[in-house]
Amino acid sequence: MNYEPALAMAFELKSGDIYGSRPRRIDVNPSQYSNFEDDVWRLDPIVFGAHNRTSRLNFLNIPSVHRGVTKQLMFALLVAESPVAASPPSASTIVGAFSRIRAFTAWIETSGRGTVGTLGRADLDAYRLHLQSASSDNRDSLTTARLRAVRLFYLYREHLDESLSFDPNILDGWNGRVGRRKWKGENRTPRIPEEVSMPLIEWATRFVSDFAEDILQAREECIWLALRGRKVPAELRKQQTSAERAAAVEEVVDRYVAAGRPLPASICPPFNDTLKVNLNHIAREASACIESTRAQEAVRAAVSVVGIDSGTYIWHENQSPILREIAGRFFAYEDVPRWSQMLVTASYIVVAFYSGMRDSEIKSLRRGCIRVDRDSTGSLEIVRILGLAFKGETSPSGVPATWVVGAPVKIAIRVMETIRSEDKDELLFAPLREGGQAPRSLGRLAISNLTTIRHLNHFLGWVNTYAEGANRADLIPDVDGKEWRLNTKQFRRTLAWYIARRPGGSIAGAIQYRQNSLQMFEGYAGTSQSGFRAEVESEEAIRRGEYLLEIASGQHIVTGPAAAIAQTRAEAFAAKTSFSGVVVDNEYQLERFVRSSSPQVFPGDYVMCVFDPAKALCARKDPKSPNQAKCQPLACRNGALDEGNRQYWEEQHASLTGALGSELSPYVRVRLAKRLDDIDRLLVSGGGA
Repeated sequence: MNYEPALAMAFELKSGDIYGSRPRRIDVNPSQYSNFEDDVWRLDPIVFGAHNRTSRLNFLNIPSVHRGVTKQLMFALLVAESPVAASPPSASTIVGAFSRIRAFTAWIETSGRGTVGTLGRADLDAYRLHLQSASSDNRDSLTTARLRAVRLFYLYREHLDESLSFDPNILDGWNGRVGRRKWKGENRTPRIPEEVSMPLIEWATRFVSDFAEDILQAREECIWLALRGRKVPAELRKQQTSAERAAAVEEVVDRYVAAGRPLPASICPPFNDTLKVNLNHIAREASACIESTRAQEAVRAAVSVVGIDSGTYIWHENQSPILREIAGRFFAYEDVPRWSQMLVTASYIVVAFYSGMRDSEIKSLRRGCIRVDRDSTGSLEIVRILGLAFKGETSPSGVPATWVVGAPVKIAIRVMETIRSEDKDELLFAPLREGGQAPRSLGRLAISNLTTIRHLNHFLGWVNTYAEGANRADLIPDVDGKEWRLNTKQFRRTLAWYIARRPGGSIAGAIQYRQNSLQMFEGYAGTSQSGFRAEVESEEAIRRGEYLLEIASGQHIVTGPAAAIAQTRAEAFAAKTSFSGVVVDNEYQLERFVRSSSPQVFPGDYVMCVFDPAKALCARKDPKSPNQAKCQPLACRNGALDEGNRQYWEEQHASLTGALGSELSPYVRVRLAKRLDDIDRLLVSGGGA
């Protein structure tokens, strides 16, 4: 096997390393650069951003017969022009592809199927079936990613000594979807189902808003104890007299006696299960060794009065009623790191769910990233997050970006700033030190994506374990019989879905999330090419398509002046999509049809707009779509009503009728009576006046 790069790419090796023209970090010494012949390639020199970890490609993990072509493929990913994208893949993408290629080449080796160049359709079908049978997940994202990695041996064939002889995408079932092609721009990331997301965000908010103060105070106490060390330093012992050490121990045990609290127990009881005092913990509290007879006598005397506890508990007394129910009146000393980590995870969930920020953007946040502006009256507060955006930007180290967020995100960021309070420049989402009791400085590194995913699913599992054991109703249900697997990409897409699907669109999203979604769009999309607005618009288009199919199939009874036009447009759209009934098995194809055909039917909370610019009262100059913020549903001839619209106006009618039965000023009575007449006409006609 040829272990050199293919001849077509030899010119790229003039610099002697594997990085081509990619930007390189200035803090990495060129002596640490990797060359093609190395068995292990370091990608750290081209890895930017606090969210990225140390990246290596270890080719010794690739079967020797496939090692050469795998090296050529990785080199092509690093330096060649991408055949499918406008920009080359990131270092993290290459690391992920390498991991999947490693699994593929191992399968070829163990199944005795030769080399990459000899594989046929039957071989790739066998690999797909192997992946699907081995997957324990009810979603196909992992299988899809592994199959897409295999396709690289075809896409980069010009740069390889041997390659796949055909495009695997022609095979049924490739990419995990039988007989289905992937449409350009399709986002495969699954949304978090509503039945999962609602209790998840409820519990995360509970941690951030209700539990945080107790956890932070407990953490502060544990940090104070940890700084004293598990053993008193020798130099401190030399400075203290025996009497001073004994007096310090007496002061600690007297505090336990005065509070009526048993002395802390050792977490490692002797084999006879007899509890003994945790002398290390008392020594930490006293900052003194328990070595003199006087100190030991003080401990024994205290035990005779208050006894020994079932474990080692800190002094902070939990104030949250729910937290006291879960963790007890006092945290166990060894449990505080776990609670600290869950608070960090809950803060991440709140920020990701309510802001639309990507994982890389959250991981770049530092102390002081919140900016609060007020209007001239001081009554309106706009909260902005100042950070970095990476995806779609020209600089690999990120560009400054701003997000407008609501109160929940502000609270979560403040919690994280408190956790990282020892260093104002510390990344908010840097790892906690092992044991979780005191932070450490890891320079530019934040928690890795994989670690965050593990923490997210641990949080979900903890919620269910506790809620089920306590017989609570707010557990997180399974989906298709399996516990939902969270990942960091799902939150952004789920937020877009909620904003698009809530009645009233963006305004409903503003109400739901205690923030103005239009401001969020302005703050986010205005500073990043990869803005959030496009994702919401995508979800809105899908919802419109589904709504049109529902009308065409008779699921909505539409009445009013514009009803006939709405029905005609819906039936024409349904015929064009060629879907069976309203079972949409390809929502992104549906989105393409909505964008291309522009059926101009817009569902709403108050009225369905069947848009005709000649009749529209909201029309702007050269309008292409309605201005729903200026909708006049009681007057516009473009209006029609479905069942939900009618229910809303019937409730308004009943409310106004009740109000007119009470004492009112003449002016108010006339105004309410006029509005009631307008609603009467709307309901009688079923549409606009």
